[in-house]
Amino acid sequence: MEVAEANFGDDTFACSELNRHLTDSTTTQTLNKIAANDNYFRRYPGGSTMLLAVIPGDDNKAKFRLSGQEKLAQQMVNKEGLSLNPSKVNWASNSERNNFQSKFNARASSVELRATWTRNKYRLRDKPRYIVRSSS
Repeated sequence: MEVAEANFGDDTFACSELNRHLTDSTTTQTLNKIAANDNYFRRYPGGSTMLLAVIPGDDNKAKFRLSGQEKLAQQMVNKEGLSLNPSKVNWASNSERNNFQSKFNARASSVELRATWTRNKYRLRDKPRYIVRSSS
C-alpha cells in the first residue's frame, strides 16, 4: 500500500507499473484478490482485445479495439500485399486473432501485428490512503 500511495497517489496503475517500484513482483491475480477481499484497491477491469500495428522506427503504434481490428488488419494486409483475409477472422476469439497475427507476421516485411488486451487498472481506496499517510 505504501508503494502505491508514494508512487501513484490518486492515479490508477497497472500491475506492471506497480512492479517497477517493488523489490518482489506481484501479480494481477494477487491485486485482484486484494481488491476483492481486503478492499484496499479499487479495480477497473481491462480485458478488451486490441490489435497493434508496429512499424519499425515509428513510435506511434496504431491501436484498434475490437470494432476496428478487422479494418487495421486489412490496411496492413494491403500495405504488405499479402493474401490474407481479415474478414474471415472472428476478432473476439483470442485463438483466431493470434492465428491471424502469426500468419501475418510470418509473411510481412515492414509491419508487425501484435494482438494484446487492455490491462486491469487499480487505485488505492481512500481509507487505506489515509492509514498510510497517518502512519508516515
